[in-house]
Amino acid sequence: MAVNAERGEVEVSVGGRRLTLAVTMDGLARLSTAIGARGLDDINNRLSHNEPFAVREAVEIFGTDKEVARKAAAAMKPVELFDASAAVVAALLIAFEVPKNQGNAEAAGESG
Repeated sequence: MAVNAERGEVEVSVGGRRLTLAVTMDGLARLSTAIGARGLDDINNRLSHNEPFAVREAVEIFGTDKEVARKAAAAMKPVELFDASAAVVAALLIAFEVPKNQGNAEAAGESG
């Protein structure tokens, strides 16, 4: 399975399946609704603290192959919770990373 780092994809093994996760705005909205989150801080907090329902939902929602992700989330073992949570949080961090050549350098006090 080829992971496209430019699209912020992260690979993880869950439920006996290798799958690719990628955070999208649609996925964030669906996850927020599914877990009743009140914003990105709430989503990150719940995933970072390995909340089983939040992690399972994130795996299913952010999986690039929806059928594989659905089956993986359903078959996830408790021992896989920490790796799955770490992969989802990594995908979130990648999704919100701003490349150095973008953003507002002037407001940051940089010139260039």
